[in-house]
Amino acid sequence: MSDEYELTFLNTEDAIFGKDRLLMSTDRLRTRLEFLRRAR
Repeated sequence: MSDEYELTFLNTEDAIFGKDRLLMSTDRLRTRLEFLRRAR
């Protein structure tokens, strides 16, 4: 489904995402949001 994201981790602790890693501006996510709208 994704056009650019693949997450792999060697350590399970690295796979824990807090707010500091999850929150980002809509400008940074614009292409991703447009991709998801088209894929609906």
